[in-house]
Amino acid sequence: MFNFRQNNHRKCEKISLIEKLPDLNAVKGGFGERLAAYYSKTVFSDAYVLHDVLIDGKDEHKSQIDLIIIAASGIYVVEVKTFSDAKIYGDGRKRDWQYYLGGHRYDSYNPIMQNKKHVEYLKKMLSDFAKVEFYSVVLMLCDDCKVSNVNRSDRVDTVVCTSLPAMNRAMKMFLEANETKLSPADTRKIYDYIKENQEQGKEARRAHKEDVKAYWQKVQTERENRVCPYCKKPLVLRHGQYGNFYGCSGYPKCRYTEK
Repeated sequence: MFNFRQNNHRKCEKISLIEKLPDLNAVKGGFGERLAAYYSKTVFSDAYVLHDVLIDGKDEHKSQIDLIIIAASGIYVVEVKTFSDAKIYGDGRKRDWQYYLGGHRYDSYNPIMQNKKHVEYLKKMLSDFAKVEFYSVVLMLCDDCKVSNVNRSDRVDTVVCTSLPAMNRAMKMFLEANETKLSPADTRKIYDYIKENQEQGKEARRAHKEDVKAYWQKVQTERENRVCPYCKKPLVLRHGQYGNFYGCSGYPKCRYTEK
């Protein structure tokens, strides 16, 4: 049994290394995020960890980050997706990924793009701190995950990991490649700054959840209301070689498409 603090983002805790991991198929939700935080201590014995952090995002919206690891080598922003008995297929260049669960297919926002936004907003929040490296780590805990085109350039700024050991190997890769080192005083200062300036309280988190729900309802409505300008049949979301697009449901008689 592991004793996870429910409010560990409010206290400065040096997380101890765990010796035994539970079955990953039993890991769900916030438990998966906390488990990843514990497991990261095999790489960073002196790091500070923040879990479930809510910061300013685009315009009036907020951005929720699963895990922030502040180490001497830089700041690791981790997005954790945990699904028991799920198969996930994605492309780093496409907005939607496909989730197969319980005999059904679901489309969900690309977690690589999602986490890059988290990094962008966190960089903006920490703009007063110079020479800090940021790394994007996406941890997919599921039965099967196939991902292509993770990085668009030669610079590896994002890694997708399908297990906790793989996450640690990726962090070690970043650690060994980075010559810039933050002092213990710097890591503590960054930790304190994020902790003090994040959104606090249940009301802020409740508002964020409602904001996300409203956004996806808007997206769904826009998808459902799109019609072909030629034959007036509904447009459906399709997945092609060069990304997602909307095509006429009357295909092949009607070949109308739009982004």
